[in-house]
Amino acid sequence: MMSKKLGIVLLVMLALVVTTGTFAYWASGVSGNNTSGEGTITVGSGETVTTTVNLSAATIGTGNLVPAGKAGTGEVETIDIQFDVDWDSTGQDASGLTGDLAVSVDSVLNTSSADVSSLFNVAGLTGYTLTTDGAAQTVTLTITMNEPANQTEYDSVATEDVTFTFTFTVTPQ
Repeated sequence: MMSKKLGIVLLVMLALVVTTGTFAYWASGVSGNNTSGEGTITVGSGETVTTTVNLSAATIGTGNLVPAGKAGTGEVETIDIQFDVDWDSTGQDASGLTGDLAVSVDSVLNTSSADVSSLFNVAGLTGYTLTTDGAAQTVTLTITMNEPANQTEYDSVATEDVTFTFTFTVTPQ
């Protein structure tokens, strides 16, 4: 009797093994094992960061400016004007940004507010880089004078104080 029960158990096990093996043999691949889904996110935008360009008081060279080759005692052919320029972030933190600093000449006026810009040249207006909240950059503007074309031009500046107005603009890189 024991061998009969053993035979039945072996036949059931054989049937399970053969059935499982047959399934595994015929199921050589599985399909339908992936699907797609969507997820939508909203991306923020950068806000405008407010910065300030700070200038030190101008340091101006000494001597009376005259055209090249005309300098006498107490007169010079070039005058340097220096500003220390600092670029600071305010509000939202923008520390460490770099930008190109450019200087433009807005006006050159004599004491009576007449435009005398045609008589002067300004060098050193570009070529500066600033970093927000970094060290100040010294900007040196070199001014030279052209020879007046006639007596009227000469009279418009002779012994006059001439005021130069500059704008300092930083363009982020």
